[in-house]
Amino acid sequence: MGLDTTNYYRAAQIEGTTPASLELTGSVTITQLLSSNAGALALTAFLNQIAWDGQIGTWSGSFTVQIGSKSWSVSSGATGWNTLRPTINKNLWFQNFNASSLAVTITITVSSGSLRLDDFCWSAMQAIDGTLWWLIGGQTPFLVNDTIQANTTEPSPPSKVQNWIRLMFSGYYLPSAVQPARPSTACVAAVSATGGSTTAGAHVVWISVVNATAESALSPPSNIVVVDGTKKIDISSIPTGAGGTTKRRAYLSKANDIGPAATPYFCVDVAGNVSTTATIDAADGSLTLIPGSVGDPSS
Repeated sequence: MGLDTTNYYRAAQIEGTTPASLELTGSVTITQLLSSNAGALALTAFLNQIAWDGQIGTWSGSFTVQIGSKSWSVSSGATGWNTLRPTINKNLWFQNFNASSLAVTITITVSSGSLRLDDFCWSAMQAIDGTLWWLIGGQTPFLVNDTIQANTTEPSPPSKVQNWIRLMFSGYYLPSAVQPARPSTACVAAVSATGGSTTAGAHVVWISVVNATAESALSPPSNIVVVDGTKKIDISSIPTGAGGTTKRRAYLSKANDIGPAATPYFCVDVAGNVSTTATIDAADGSLTLIPGSVGDPSS
């Protein structure tokens, strides 16, 4: 057993200027006890990954990773660096792999050749609105200000992940192959000269673009407009969409909900892709539909 400073999966900051992988030419067991930290794990799902390379000397044998009562393994072969992860299922939850002597154990058998191991990662998955995410870099480590691209299938666009992010994080969205581009400019809101019933207080307005397939994420919010409860709101400079746009939708915040986390509520459709003005007359009590719950985009 030794360190190979020439062939490794990726460099880690903790390794300093000499990254390396672990090269094994015989059978060995590596164990890290977790029992003293078990109380901090709580009822959480954990995912893990280990990189391995069995090409040197045509390695044959096996290695097994075990955490608590659950394990998974690789037997022989493979060219270049590969990664081993467990199947994503209920066994990733702490209460399902917990054991009296909780530990991470990696058992390696080398019948011929040698095996390289590197970059074992094990950490909790992060809960985002009912889903679990585990973000880990590939052969190139994450750096400050790196970006992440999330790919998701779209059986009936827009996809669930896109809608969740659009609803939970105002102004943020994942681009889609079928979803219209988000309007990059805000509309302008002003108190109308005509009477109306928009609830007294401060409001902002957002705009989305709709085509025959899907609805875009929301535009930036408009300027703040303050009404006294007896007027409508006029909106102008409504952004237009790309070819194929069937309408735009205007969303209004309820009275005095104007901060970064303000909730948009559907209030009016702007037909077609030409008009840049519209009027809103909506009391707070009538505002019930948030983006994604308005209905079929083509309706």
